[in-house]
Parts: sequence; C-alpha cells; structure tokens
Amino acid sequence: MPAVKILLSLVYLVVVAITPASAQDFYKGKRITVLINFAPGGPTDIEGRMVARYLTKHLAGNTGVVVQNMDDAGA
Repeated sequence: MPAVKILLSLVYLVVVAITPASAQDFYKGKRITVLINFAPGGPTDIEGRMVARYLTKHLAGNTGVVVQNMDDAGA
C-alpha cells in the first residue's frame, strides 16, 4: 500500500511540473486582443485596460495585449 501512495505522488509531481511550462509556451510571442463592447472612456474600458496591463506583466514571453473598443459589439 505505501508503494502505491509513493507512485501516485510521483505521478502527481510529474504532471504538476510539466503543466505550467506548456501553458507558458502557449502565449509566448502571441498577441491577445481584448474586445470591449462599450465606447472608450467608460468604466468597462478602464477596467479592460487595467486587466490588459496586468496580463502583459504576468504572461510569459513577449505577449502583447491590445484593448479594442467596439461600440455595440454585443448587439
């Protein structure tokens, strides 16, 4: 029984160690466009730009985040 627990623990550690690396490589060098369906200058636009600034800092690689306002895009 202890051998099974050790084996499962090792498998779990390998899966956890591999997963973040593949997620970081996915966004490396790509551009993300955040679409905001309201006019520029409103609270939704300001919040979207704040999120975009956060994403740029915390995503791996040279990931560019562009905020694009499209008035009435959801209609």
